[in-house]
Order: sequence, then C-alpha cells, then structure tokens
Amino acid sequence: MDAQQQTYITDATAVALDEEFRELTPRATPAEQKLLEAGLEREGCQETLVLWPCQGRKLLLVGYEMFPTLRLYKIPFRVVEKAFACRDDAKMFIVVHQLGRQNLSAVAVSYLRGLRYQGARQAHGGDRRSERFQAGFATGKTAEALAEIFGVRPAMIRRDAQVTTAVNRIAINCGKEVKCRLLAREAGLNRSVVVALARLPAEEQKAVVERWLREGKLGRAWRQQRPRTSITLPFDAPGFGRLVRKLEQCLGSEQAAMIGKMLAKDRSAGNRVSCNRSTRRCSVGLSSALDKSRQGLLENC
Repeated sequence: MDAQQQTYITDATAVALDEEFRELTPRATPAEQKLLEAGLEREGCQETLVLWPCQGRKLLLVGYEMFPTLRLYKIPFRVVEKAFACRDDAKMFIVVHQLGRQNLSAVAVSYLRGLRYQGARQAHGGDRRSERFQAGFATGKTAEALAEIFGVRPAMIRRDAQVTTAVNRIAINCGKEVKCRLLAREAGLNRSVVVALARLPAEEQKAVVERWLREGKLGRAWRQQRPRTSITLPFDAPGFGRLVRKLEQCLGSEQAAMIGKMLAKDRSAGNRVSCNRSTRRCSVGLSSALDKSRQGLLENC
C-alpha cells in the first residue's frame, strides 16, 4: 500500500465495524489468536488496516483479527482509506485480500473463490461501471478468467461456488457462528463433505452439525444411504431356480411371480451390470416399479 496514504489512528472508536465484512475474514484458531495478541502487545501493530469511507463512517475492511486487541489495549495503528463504487466492490476487495493469505484451509479458499465467482457473475447484470466489470469479467467467461488468475481449472472455480452455497446454506440453518467453524483450519472437513452436509434435510443437518461441534468429528454414519439401483443374483438356471423357490417361500407364489417378471424385464432391457462366473452370480438393475420393501426381501432371500 502507498505509504503516503497511510495515517496513524490512536482512537479506535473512529473505526466502524461491519458484521458482513467481518464474516469474510476467516477466524484464527485460539492458539493463533493468542500469538497474535502477544505480538501486538509486545511489538505494536506492524500491519496497515484498510478502511472504506462510506456515508460518513469509516468501515473496517481488513484487520478484523487484530482490531479487538488494538481497541482493548489502545494500541496505535496505521490505516489506509480506499474508495469503492458500491458495497459489493468493497466485499470483493476483502475476498481477494484474504485469498492472498497463506494460512487458509482448503474449504476457506474454495469459499472465498466461490464468493469472487458469484460476485463477478452478478456484476454482469448490474452496474457496468463497477470495478468487477472493468476487470474483464463482462465477457461471460467468469470461471475461465478467475481460473487463470488463481491458477486452477475453470471446473474448480465452479465447484468453489458450490462450496460457497453449501457453507451459506448450513450457516442459515445451523447459525452463522457455524460458518467460522466450517472455514477454520482445524475443522477437519473437506469440500465434498461440506457440500454433502448441505444437502441433508434441515433437522438431520442440525443434528449432524451439533454432534460435530460436540465431538470434533463427523464419522461415517451421518451420510445418507443412496437408493439401491442393482442387486446381485445367480445367473445360471439352477441358481435362478433355487432363487425362485426361495422367493415363493418368503413372499408367496403371487409376489414371487411379480418380482420374477420385473427381473426378467430388467434383463431383457440390457440392465445387466456384470457377471462373475467363479461365484456364478450377476448384478442386474432394479426396476423402478420394485419398491424398497420388495428389494429388501429379495436381498434377504
């Protein structure tokens, strides 16, 4: 930042905080926060905070992780003011600044890149004088442009947007404080887990998140079981004959005949997946007409 634009501030009350801007700054771990506070008390503030003059207030954009300590101990600090055409441009500045940090989790990086992607796409239908439009994102190839900037594939940028949507969805359902935990380095979650967690029904999602916050891990039992689309059956005539007789014992002649017809239809439709001649069994697709209760009985037989 230009040193000529920097000024010293000794009165922290001159700086206004914004909750939305604060949430764009991933929180430090407790250990990192203690080290930061100790360094500020011992050496003072070596970094420059960024302010946005807006409607008579000076909103803090960069420096939320250290500002509470500066205010508490009345430590002087340098600031630089930056002008933006709109609030969205100020948010995108924070996002880009945070992405330059080296201590972000993979989920936090994806979340911030996703925010940048979503913000740039929204700019196409908005104010074409904004910094985002002038930066070259008005070509309709937002993902490609950001991929080149961040050194990843365009598909990764689009997946980042899915992570952003997932984190925000979980925060809406489970509380905004959960967002900080999801983005923290010690969260122990990867991007695919966060996306899958966001797809859970609201009540189930809350229960899973509460258990994660309490125990510090998700485990494997929380993932929803996918509907079975195939089942392993004997493919030779003697084996299939034994299956039919067992079906009759389990379900009765009428139900056994109905399931037999459905399986025959699946076979004739080319839904056989694979055959293993050593075990003399094959995997076939299940007809959509075969309900879950009959699928379970068929497996048990």
